[in-house]
Amino acid sequence: MQHLNFYAIRVPLKITPVIFLFFSCAVFSCSTVPDTFLWQHLEEGVGYTSAKIKIPSGKKLKIHAVKIDVDNAALEIIVNPVSGSENIIPPVTPQRLHVAGACVQWVLNPSARITSTTVSGFAKKYNCIAAINAGPFSPSNTKIGQDRQTSGIFISDGILVSNADKFDAIVFYKNGGIEILEQNKITNYDSIKNAVGGFYILLENGNLFDHPNADTERHPRSVVGLSQDNKTIFFMTIDGRRLGNRGAFLDEAATLIRNLGAYTALNLDGGGSTALALNINGKIKTVNKPVHKIIPGIERAVATCLGVVRVF
Repeated sequence: MQHLNFYAIRVPLKITPVIFLFFSCAVFSCSTVPDTFLWQHLEEGVGYTSAKIKIPSGKKLKIHAVKIDVDNAALEIIVNPVSGSENIIPPVTPQRLHVAGACVQWVLNPSARITSTTVSGFAKKYNCIAAINAGPFSPSNTKIGQDRQTSGIFISDGILVSNADKFDAIVFYKNGGIEILEQNKITNYDSIKNAVGGFYILLENGNLFDHPNADTERHPRSVVGLSQDNKTIFFMTIDGRRLGNRGAFLDEAATLIRNLGAYTALNLDGGGSTALALNINGKIKTVNKPVHKIIPGIERAVATCLGVVRVF
């Protein structure tokens, strides 16, 4: 693997330092990162960083990232609560239905619904320190409060809303464990508190995972990652679909989140859905630049989100 040399110019901003990284190689690949990613303290156990990365083509990759200390008992990772959950009659534990292809199908709770929200709206409503968009869905628009059909597994507080599909997921277990794995390998639903499906795994055991069916174009990206010891979770976005800032290939996204400290990582819904919101001095701010229907600055109303909150 060819390594890159980094040259950093630190530029102070009101929110955080932005680091300009210039690559001296024609091929984007690296296995280490210098101490130029400066993590700003958001809350105890939560840090934020951003960087502008110039690649040989002259294009730039603008990243924003959050790291969360999973061992901090005062912090909790949350997903969207399920609309209509008050009408769900126990038991809410998923029941096996049948096997369809490689994916185990389970009986869904018919009253459970997911309604659309922007990431910033989700962060504000649930008082998140940080929040990122999560799984793919339909339909795609900016209307808040609409029913959304999620693609892939979605479990919220033990309630199964959407079944597994051919892609991968991040799973939060009731015992506090976190895992990124293929959705068709999820078998013990009883042990799951929250789960969100994404697209394909980008990093596996610290290695870039090259899936033959993954997309091969530049897009805005949203990625969630875990450190090797599973004690740190990362949210990362990469801007795109703008002049001079087209977005990232999947191997670029994988390399960047690995350099931030991730050992495993999952590609979430990207494109116009990509958004990362932070609570900065009591105000929710979308720190990346969402682009819905080629309009910069317009947040898409998504189906599911991941957020970090302080519980005490």
